[in-house]
Amino acid sequence: ALDATAEWAPAPAPRPRPPLALRPRRLSVTEIETWNRDPYAIYARHVLKLAPLEALDQGPSAADRGTIIHAALQRFIDQAPRHGGETGEQAARRLMAIGAGLFETLPDAPEIKAFWWRRFVRAARWFAETHAAGSALIAASFTERRGEIAIPAPAGTFTLSGRADRIDLMGDGTLEIIDYKTGTTPSPSQVESGLIPQLSLEAAIAEAGGFAPDGIGACPVARLAYISLSGAEPPGKIADIATGGASALGAEALAGLTRKIAAFDNEAVPYLSRPHPMFASRYADYDHLARVKEWARDAAGESQ
Repeated sequence: ALDATAEWAPAPAPRPRPPLALRPRRLSVTEIETWNRDPYAIYARHVLKLAPLEALDQGPSAADRGTIIHAALQRFIDQAPRHGGETGEQAARRLMAIGAGLFETLPDAPEIKAFWWRRFVRAARWFAETHAAGSALIAASFTERRGEIAIPAPAGTFTLSGRADRIDLMGDGTLEIIDYKTGTTPSPSQVESGLIPQLSLEAAIAEAGGFAPDGIGACPVARLAYISLSGAEPPGKIADIATGGASALGAEALAGLTRKIAAFDNEAVPYLSRPHPMFASRYADYDHLARVKEWARDAAGESQ
């Protein structure tokens, strides 16, 4: 009897349709993935201006580990000898020294530091030796470079921005764009389908000369790759993307984004929450705001 209710009216899935003047005209390449998976999250962040808060007294997280590893790799590449000559062992020792200094900046959590450090040492040795073996083919490396391009759209120019973890200018004049991952690496099919378009759109920015203010001219992109650094077994691996060509993949991703921008420049198009449940992110910052558990169903048709 205590559980019985006379009436129950669950909330319907939200369908916000903000006016064009409030819709974002600038997004990053990582936000485009969010737009693909959960347009409502773009609405909540950029139209409602809501940002999630960190938990109180939160200790070091996986994001902190990723930040440290990215910073260590950036310094390692930026401080590399200009004309090579560094052995794999020398490079590994240099990277581990950089990492040791960065690990000291973590909050006091000795058990986490000990676990993460062991993994970092394994990943650092693999990365340094792998990089040393292929560095002779690289003319110059650029780390944490920002770029952007303007995309014409019905409601006015839309700006796509991005920050590449690393761009290598090769001896033959082509570019290789590399993204570091400490977690799960996207599969080639996820990238090529447009679900995870970060690297593809960075290729489009590069070929349009969008990274030029940071010293990288408009050059053809020959390779897109993820470098996974888990520190487990294996400690690292390289996943090449774009079996059909990085330039073609970049052009296709840009064309798809241009169509998406044009579609959302129509006020009748709503910012839906989880429009494709099978592609929804496992952890979404705005699911509670969208009251997902009241209306969503899983793949089997069961209510969440």
